[in-house]
Amino acid sequence: MKNIEKGSIKYLILLSISVAVFGIILYPIFDLILCKFITHSEFVYSIHSHIIQPVIFAIIFGLISWIIEKCRKK
Repeated sequence: MKNIEKGSIKYLILLSISVAVFGIILYPIFDLILCKFITHSEFVYSIHSHIIQPVIFAIIFGLISWIIEKCRKK
């Protein structure tokens, strides 16, 4: 398998997808723990806050990381 360079578009897409998947998995778990043990409030799963927000964060994080890596190469 060919190596993916850090400054490439493939790297940007792979980084964004991996951060989004981890965010979609981990954010609801941490929110559940926060609600259950710290605030003692009811946990409510919502599409916007547990799926859309991690995806938006992943896209922004991926773009910023990609831009920083491109600037470092120059």
